[in-house]
Amino acid sequence: MKTALISGGTLFALALVAFVILMLSFSRSCPTEDSDMCYWDASTQGNGQGTSYVSILNHTIPINL
Repeated sequence: MKTALISGGTLFALALVAFVILMLSFSRSCPTEDSDMCYWDASTQGNGQGTSYVSILNHTIPINL
């Protein structure tokens, strides 16, 4: 008897969705600091100071650009 929490096809689909969300976030810069699904390059946006980050589903992840 086979039991699995997540089938291979479901796991692949979830990984694909996560990949698409990440690619959409990195593909466009944020027009404002409170935007979502984008990246903020602190060295070229705003006052040129602060921390760069990626905003994904209202969560910010600091990054080094």
